[in-house]
Order: sequence, then C-alpha cells, then structure tokens
Amino acid sequence: MDGMNPEKRPNIGCTIFGWTFFIVIFALIVIVGQKTYVYYGKMKRGEIVDFPQFSGKLTASKTPTINHSAVDRAVIEAADAPAIGADARNAQLTIVEFGDFECPYSKDEYPVVGQMLAKYGDRVRFIFRNYPLEEIHTHAKDAALAAACAQEQGKFWPFYERVFQNTPALTLADLSRYAEGAGLDTKQFEKCVDDQRFKKKVDDDAALAVKLGVAGTPVFFFNGQVVQGAIPVETFEMLIKKLAP
Repeated sequence: MDGMNPEKRPNIGCTIFGWTFFIVIFALIVIVGQKTYVYYGKMKRGEIVDFPQFSGKLTASKTPTINHSAVDRAVIEAADAPAIGADARNAQLTIVEFGDFECPYSKDEYPVVGQMLAKYGDRVRFIFRNYPLEEIHTHAKDAALAAACAQEQGKFWPFYERVFQNTPALTLADLSRYAEGAGLDTKQFEKCVDDQRFKKKVDDDAALAVKLGVAGTPVFFFNGQVVQGAIPVETFEMLIKKLAP
C-alpha cells in the first residue's frame, strides 16, 4: 500500500462529495414531488388553500417588494390595457400578467398563455401589462413602448406574438421588422416609437407593479390573486378549471 502511486489512489473525498450531492438532489426531488402531488390532489378535491408560486422561474426585480396575496382587481384590470379572450362582462376569470418582453421566463410563458386562450378564451380574459426591468434588460422598455404603439394601431397581439417569438432580438430595427410583419403602418409606428409617445403609459404600468410589490416577471393575477413566475401548463389549466368551471 505504501508503494502505491499517489495519483492512482482512490479519491475518497470526491467519492463522498459525489454521494452526498446525489442524496441531497434526490431528497429535493422527493420533497418537491410530494408537495406537487399533494397540491394537485387538493386542487382536484376543490380544497385549494393557497395559490402556487414559481419563484424559481421569475426574473427578479431589484426593487424591494411587498407580499400581497391579492389586490383590488379594479386597480390592475385597466380598461385601456391590451386584452384578449372573453369580454369584461362575460369573463369568468380575468388573468393579468405583468411581463417583460426581454424576460426569458415571460417568453417561456407566452406559448402557455396562447394555448390556454385557444382552449378557454370563451370564459377567460387575458390582460398584459408592461413591467420592463430596465436595470436588467437593455431593450425591454423600447419593446414595451413599441407594443404600446402597436396597440394604437389595433395590432398589439400580432406584434406581441412576433416579439416573444424573436426575443432577445429587440433592437429598434428588429421592432420595426416585427411591426411590418404584424401589418402596422411602419412610418406611423416608427414615429410613435421615436417620440416615445406612450412613455407615461409604460411608466405608469411599471410604477403600479412596484406599488403592488410585484417581485419580477412574469407575475400573474388570477381574479386579483397573485401567482409569481412562469406557470407550468398543467397548473395553469388546473387554475382555470378551478376558477372558471
């Protein structure tokens, strides 16, 4: 043993670390799986006591946040905010998203929202509000201003789709190209963006998010009840079925 080449001796420290790491990860998987199983069971039995949170899939804001379990719906369901799905009178459920066009988690949630609206758009109303995290995302505010300009021409949703399909390519030239693809009058659009015509509207959305204690993007309000982070499609659908049966 004494003559064994030190380079060929088993690295006991690495072996112990490897097993410890494996056990910790396995334990975390079991804990998360158990919580998910219990939560889904409660949903199916109609025993939801709290809304799930997905903080691990959230681009956090650097602004201090306040924990709110629910907010006044009249404050967030603004009449001038872009909305799609059921009209305000007939919607059983209104979902408000505070999103950032440059946020990877907001992008991840875009197809989930589309899938849910295609399936439940007759009873669900979806509203998008801007919360560009300027301190993190260089082009987020430009994209928000551009989206407001698209809304002015009645083309918010086609533009919204093209932006999320192509983010993080969000230079002004990119945004103009998406506007053209969405059928906007590009000259009018570019002037609107250059003039920052809707800066106050975007700033007001962001200020409201801060006031509400929105922790980052994306954050959703289901009839005023907060869910933070990108929501898995199965959970999203279960929430809709629970709140808009």
